[in-house]
Amino acid sequence: MELEGSCVQDDPHVKLMMAGSTLRKVKSRSWKRQRHFRLLEDGLTIWYKSRWAGKGHSTFSVMDVEVVREGHQSEVMLSIAEEFPAELCFTLVFHGRQGNLDLVADSPEEAQAWIQGVRKLIHRAQTMDEQERQDQWVQDWFQKADKNKDGKMNFKEVKKLLKMMNVEMNEDHALHLFTVGV
Repeated sequence: MELEGSCVQDDPHVKLMMAGSTLRKVKSRSWKRQRHFRLLEDGLTIWYKSRWAGKGHSTFSVMDVEVVREGHQSEVMLSIAEEFPAELCFTLVFHGRQGNLDLVADSPEEAQAWIQGVRKLIHRAQTMDEQERQDQWVQDWFQKADKNKDGKMNFKEVKKLLKMMNVEMNEDHALHLFTVGV
């Protein structure tokens, strides 16, 4: 889902997400850490890292988010309600067994930008056509396999990708295809 030519890219909330924000990631009353979050150029991947993690970072797809809850609508958020006002808090609830991501913004405007922006991106992801879904599926697999996050695939990463996708292939044949560039 490239944002080019899409009305989503012109949205002020999405623009703020692409510029990035420092939000508090909250896991408990005692575990609250600042992380830098930003929406990547594909319009579906949210990247975040600790300010002290060096090159280490994490990503997740907006397509994995089921709903965005505002305020103190999770167990963790309820536990910190006295410390942070509801208008700064929001929770990303993921599909399946993945845990919630509880976040606190520095201002109500920043919280609303992320809440409304993620909701718009979820809606956009749900309305993609079949070709866009396939392109995104391939891109997601490549991102998962690109362990050193250099945007390129070495043979070791290709082997892991094939294994993750349950593709059984003779290693010599795979190396031949990799080196020939088919």
